[in-house]
Amino acid sequence: MCSSDLQAVVPMEKVRYGALLRQPTDAPLQPKATQKLLHLYGRDLDTQVYARADLRADDRIAGPAIISEEMSTTLVPPGRHLCVGRFGELVIT
Repeated sequence: MCSSDLQAVVPMEKVRYGALLRQPTDAPLQPKATQKLLHLYGRDLDTQVYARADLRADDRIAGPAIISEEMSTTLVPPGRHLCVGRFGELVIT
């Protein structure tokens, strides 16, 4: 039996992320739907659902909320807040 380790190093340019646009003040962020979360946190919760693609820099969402996108789902627990950073990062505090 023969085994070996192979490592390839490929030079690449650094990825640069563009800053997101900010939400116009006359167009507040609106949830796409409401979903009931069953038996979570000891009770059922009516939860606002937002599309990640609709979020803009400095958007703030109070939990409970769901941020939905094609490959993942982010839950903002009750009593927590989500803020969208300038590059689209989701910060829950």
